[in-house]
Amino acid sequence: MEKPYPCFCDDCKWSVQKPGTILLECKHPLVCNVDGFALGTTTRVYEGVSCDIERSKRWFGECGRRGRLWEQKEENVKKCKEEDQSSDR
Repeated sequence: MEKPYPCFCDDCKWSVQKPGTILLECKHPLVCNVDGFALGTTTRVYEGVSCDIERSKRWFGECGRRGRLWEQKEENVKKCKEEDQSSDR
């Protein structure tokens, strides 16, 4: 499946909603490996990077504005396959 444009973090398999908010956290290892807060905690409470901050990094972010690390969620892939199969009938 081709990456859609624009690709939304909500549809990415690496993003998770922060409990009690509408904000998303990115759990992608490459994004977390360069984030000071993700690396500098001892309790592992802070496990992700805010998606809005990561996507606002135009040139120097791992994922950046274009969503270079974006991957389709498995549940969405299954839905698309089911829709394709039903349209073939």
